[in-house]
Amino acid sequence: MLPSTLSSITKKKLFLLWLLFTPFLISSQVEIHTISSIKKNQFDWKKYSKKNGITIEYSFQENNIKSGYKSEYLVFRVTNNKNHSISVSWDFSANKISGKQINRSLSNSELSFEKKIPAKSYVTGNVNNFEKGSLVIFHQFTDPNYKGKNDLFTTNFKLHNLTVK
Repeated sequence: MLPSTLSSITKKKLFLLWLLFTPFLISSQVEIHTISSIKKNQFDWKKYSKKNGITIEYSFQENNIKSGYKSEYLVFRVTNNKNHSISVSWDFSANKISGKQINRSLSNSELSFEKKIPAKSYVTGNVNNFEKGSLVIFHQFTDPNYKGKNDLFTTNFKLHNLTVK
């Protein structure tokens, strides 16, 4: 009887450990890839900036969800072209069509990006992750069932305090 009790306790401990660490494994907000794994023409990437060995690009991508409204996001890709790792940071802001400003004070931490990027690698956001992170910014609802009004921001967004170290 004692071995089955230990087995039950061990199972409970393993389950608790699984509960603790699974969110960290599943909810990675950015994906790191080697430069050689960049897929050509997967998305319509546009260059935002090329500075000190990094290239910052953006594209508008639609998520692929099973429930809720389909949406379009602004997604960033940051490529480190150097032979050593570098740190990149910025604060995002934009103007909406209505005239409202997003992150005018540059104080919204959800719109601030800071990451150390390995040599010859790139990071990009994933629109299909539950936790989007600062490389994925909501743009508009694209679902035909959405009856509200979209207040889009224009493509002249800005990355303030862009730092490469």
